[in-house]
Amino acid sequence: KPKLAERCTACHGTRGAATLNALVPRIHGQSRTYLAAQLFAMRRAEYGAESAGAFTLRSHPIMNSIAAGLTNNDISALADYLSTLPCR
Repeated sequence: KPKLAERCTACHGTRGAATLNALVPRIHGQSRTYLAAQLFAMRRAEYGAESAGAFTLRSHPIMNSIAAGLTNNDISALADYLSTLPCR
């Protein structure tokens, strides 16, 4: 389990399964490719690489700032770990 995964628990719940807010997605058991793509998109959005009207823009003020601090290796490690958690 990457140390960075602990940051996810405040909003996504322990193990990414239970959330306190229905608008916060469950992230456990999603595909590795999907999770990494979402984190990369949020990182790009934080740096203004995509316009606000772009179809591929993934924007959330908290997640964008978190993703901005992630390296490519961090994103890969998080996506690998979260994709292995059970979907329940």
